[in-house]
Amino acid sequence: MVGMSPQTEEVEGGYRFLSAVLFLLIALPLAGYAVIPDNYYVYLLSYPPKILLVPIHELGHMLLIFFKDVSGLPYDYLDIPVRMAGSIFEMLVPLMFVFFFIFGSRRYALACLILVIAGTAITDSGAYIKSASNPSGIGFNQFMETTEVNSSNHDWYRVLDYYNALDKADFLGELIIGLGFVLTMIGFFSSVFEVNLILNYRQSSDFMLLILYGSIPAAILSIAYFKIFRVVVSILILIPLLIHFYTRILPKLKDEVKEVDREIEKDEENAAKSVQTPKAQ
Repeated sequence: MVGMSPQTEEVEGGYRFLSAVLFLLIALPLAGYAVIPDNYYVYLLSYPPKILLVPIHELGHMLLIFFKDVSGLPYDYLDIPVRMAGSIFEMLVPLMFVFFFIFGSRRYALACLILVIAGTAITDSGAYIKSASNPSGIGFNQFMETTEVNSSNHDWYRVLDYYNALDKADFLGELIIGLGFVLTMIGFFSSVFEVNLILNYRQSSDFMLLILYGSIPAAILSIAYFKIFRVVVSILILIPLLIHFYTRILPKLKDEVKEVDREIEKDEENAAKSVQTPKAQ
């Protein structure tokens, strides 16, 4: 299954160059950090693309703060949504670009590469939620200034404390980290396959099949780590992709094989006739 080549379409040179650059500068270091986060050199390579997510996070806060000021709603009424907006915005913005490149422009390589960014954003948000049980360290405020993190300015400490759910911080954090890790790996392995096609001026015509190529090694890697949330998420994503393959892709491949067999039979019949004709004369 993994060895089968999907149908491909032609692609131009500019898209080829952009895909290769984004793979080397963004997808590769972010995927490396997801797999071995404790390695200092991998962390340094992943830091530039990860830091790009910070202004997106803070923009989410600022937009809702602006809405609060314009609407005149009481501060207490929107405090919790403002706290949540940063992480939600950080996760949704990359995903919006993923969907755009899938359905809007059919640039599947860019969709896979940005899926790596989206997975990283989800992982970071999960780690942020998990840290609510023990808020500490250094973070950024809405003015992009570094500040010491404590229970008074930790967004998810305030949110979970408001809902009396601080004891669920570890569970929610690990669940979201698992989702982010799997999406990062799917985006990376799919982009490995697709960028290789792009470098040869071709591209996939079936995005679901492309994601299946990335989901299989992502599931294997999740099982190797044996973290339950990663395993569950990878299997839940893999199941519909396999269903798509067996119900939509495999019948087409069988039809193509039958068509090739028919053409071979015709060629053999024509060859046999051409051999018999001189003998009859």
